[in-house]
Amino acid sequence: MKTILFRLFISFLLLISAIFPTFAQSCKKEAKAAFRPIPQLKYKCVGQDDENEEILKQPNRVKAINLFIQSLEKFTFADWWNVPAKDLDACIPSKKTEDGERIANAELFGNSNLRVFKVLDPCYQTHYGGSNIFLLNRKNGKVYVSEIFDGFFNRNPDISVDFATNGKEQIIEISYATSGFNIPFYTNFYFAINPKTNLAVSKNLFVEDGKPTNQITSMMDMTDDKNLANPLQIILKGRLVKSFYKLIDESGNENLKKKTLKWNGKIYQ
Repeated sequence: MKTILFRLFISFLLLISAIFPTFAQSCKKEAKAAFRPIPQLKYKCVGQDDENEEILKQPNRVKAINLFIQSLEKFTFADWWNVPAKDLDACIPSKKTEDGERIANAELFGNSNLRVFKVLDPCYQTHYGGSNIFLLNRKNGKVYVSEIFDGFFNRNPDISVDFATNGKEQIIEISYATSGFNIPFYTNFYFAINPKTNLAVSKNLFVEDGKPTNQITSMMDMTDDKNLANPLQIILKGRLVKSFYKLIDESGNENLKKKTLKWNGKIYQ
């Protein structure tokens, strides 16, 4: 009888663990109470080549992303928004990869009214952290969701997120580092909220080849020269800086030079 009860107890524990997420030890009590399971981005993978960009256009994938966005729009929970995003991120369950590495299906960044979800894509660029990145904007009790990167991937798939206030406008910065075959480099993207739709749009802060763009890239200094150490420092203490620099290699011999850009009230030049 005791053996039967013990087996029933073990079965019950396994059932509970299957239904509810297993939280990491770093998941704080307040975050655990406010945590909501992350919706699953799922669709059937067609073909074997996960590098084929045609995957991005597959109807079943497009449908899955639209359903995923609809699920994120339901994240109107006040307690979820009141807990720091980094604390909630620590509660996202992870799984073990084929290489034995533990990785979470999603990452969360943000503040009390803007949050960024980076969600793994099940079929696209799976060996390079293929992901989709969404911005959640909470306003007047509703959540507006924008997909700001469709099929993001990188050798180093880590991203960082920052926010700035420029007048009445909120600006979102997404940045990452790329390890190329020659000199590694940084890339930053910028977005703002369209006040009419409450959705994210590109924020063109720069000019490249005579055209406005929301993207800027800088070489990464690989020496001990402290004067070249921190390019693309564009947001400081929640504000756009008056000037910053990027590193360029005009000669092609890895002799990096600073190029300073200054804010004129509308754009960096």
